[in-house]
Amino acid sequence: YFLRVSGKTATGYEKINDVWVLENGVVWCSLKKGGYYKILTDNLDKSLTIINSTKTSTLKNSGQINQVFLDAAGNTWILAQHGLARQISGETTPSPVFKVNSEKSNISSFISYLETSKNIFFGTDKGVLWIYDKFDKFFRKIDTDFKTGIYNLQLISGERVFVGSRDKGFMLFNPASDKSDYYNKNKYPQMKSDNIFGAFSDDSG
Repeated sequence: YFLRVSGKTATGYEKINDVWVLENGVVWCSLKKGGYYKILTDNLDKSLTIINSTKTSTLKNSGQINQVFLDAAGNTWILAQHGLARQISGETTPSPVFKVNSEKSNISSFISYLETSKNIFFGTDKGVLWIYDKFDKFFRKIDTDFKTGIYNLQLISGERVFVGSRDKGFMLFNPASDKSDYYNKNKYPQMKSDNIFGAFSDDSG
């Protein structure tokens, strides 16, 4: 059946920018003007609970939500315009991990992610790569040469990670050694363009 989510404000209806349906059944709706709706379904009677971040959440100042995903441990990560948040499995409310403070900190907008067996990688709009160690539970920061948005993260052969920028080429990064190999049209003229749209490994690796 259908249920209408009331998003009417004094200036009209709020526009939904994106929707994520997670494996645990929770639906996240990013609002164009910032914030989100989180929709929960009761396992017994299938009734819906709708949570508006602008009224109840610690993330009401997070800005627009860029990505939401569920990691292998059941934790929900929220990549936002003004930082990164996490809702730990079993908890009901997300908490900021990184956030912009009132003095305009250097925390960037988080825009991409990649989970591997050991780490979770996060790309930002300022070319910073954050790596979360899933076992030691700490973050480390990698300042890339891009200084522009990291919009694509892919695991390729071995542990190497493809890190694609918006318009500065890409790099292959090895988290075990922190070795970075950069590829762009200045270094490799045969590339023709530094605009990177994605990457994948075929069956041969």
